[in-house]
Amino acid sequence: MSGQYRNTIRLCKEKLFRILRHGKKKEMTVSNYFSEERIAVYTVIFGKYDVLYEPKCCPDNCDFFVISDTVEPPSGSAWKKLILPEEMLKKLDGMNAIRKNRYVKMLPHLFFSDYNFSVYLDGNIALVTDPTEFINRMPDVGASFHKHVSRDCVYDEARAILDQNKAPKIYIYDLIAFLKKENMPSHYGLLECPVIVRNHNQSECIEIMEAWWELFEKYPYRDQMLLPYVLFKRGIRPDELACLGNNVRFCSSFRRYQHII
Repeated sequence: MSGQYRNTIRLCKEKLFRILRHGKKKEMTVSNYFSEERIAVYTVIFGKYDVLYEPKCCPDNCDFFVISDTVEPPSGSAWKKLILPEEMLKKLDGMNAIRKNRYVKMLPHLFFSDYNFSVYLDGNIALVTDPTEFINRMPDVGASFHKHVSRDCVYDEARAILDQNKAPKIYIYDLIAFLKKENMPSHYGLLECPVIVRNHNQSECIEIMEAWWELFEKYPYRDQMLLPYVLFKRGIRPDELACLGNNVRFCSSFRRYQHII
């Protein structure tokens, strides 16, 4: 099949998705971008922070997994529960729900080694369109995010977190001191992380994700504040990875719900 024909099929399907959304159709759509690679779409729910939302689009080349200690996919669900091996359960044992979530969120190569590509979704996010479009425009680094909707600076983000009491103040002050000591520049860029698309077995992607997790272990509250520093140390601008769009809340490819607590 020629590349031109594949592109025509892709554009037709994107147009169909727009028509279905604008017509407020509720039927689950099935699509196939003729990808030779399977994609692991996964969500992580530890504790009772979220419920499981069914995807609105189930492409033929995607497998859907939930990793959870509280949620069981209902009969007929697109989701399958990923059963973790004993050694991984031991690794997670002793972590609180937030750390468990971030560990799986940041390190998909440890959980989906049989897949090259993955799409992480926060528990309050539902997939609406075929994620293959994001795989096709993956940056060389091997990870894609949304650009932060209102800020481009970790220091501005820190002030917002302090104003909203979203994390212990001592943690934020310690993190700010660390970033300044490391000469982290202002307005370097900022990403939002409820959706992450990755070529997760790529070596550079693994290095970035592992460095992100190591930093989160030291500052275990606001993960998206830490990622710009990890990228800065590698000479990568966050905007280079903002391939999913400028606003996850209004991105037509995903539907965002309120957390239940």
